[in-house]
Amino acid sequence: MTGLVEAFDTQGFCVIPELLTRLSLSDSVRRWPLDRRRAHGPQCVRGDAYTSHLRDAGQDPVFAELVAHPVSLAWAEHYLGQSCLLSACLAIHLQPGDRPSPGTRMRSYLTDAAA
Repeated sequence: MTGLVEAFDTQGFCVIPELLTRLSLSDSVRRWPLDRRRAHGPQCVRGDAYTSHLRDAGQDPVFAELVAHPVSLAWAEHYLGQSCLLSACLAIHLQPGDRPSPGTRMRSYLTDAAA
């Protein structure tokens, strides 16, 4: 883990060996809609395109396994602290397979409050 942390700190990324096979990754990406596999440039990190990428990834069982992997959890705790995952889960409160739609939820809360 120490070597991975050093690589991440110096290069901004690292490769975790044997965490995900090439076949499972390619199968996972193949199931995504074609327009989600293309690079969208800077707009893919904000707005609807980013939300769509997260939604597609969140629906994927490979992504769920990757997020719940002990190395991923240790990584998050190392950089964000031990309570980061609990905070994220409580803030998001999504179950595997749920689709986030904050705009719709926000509008429904406003409608319910006005009624």
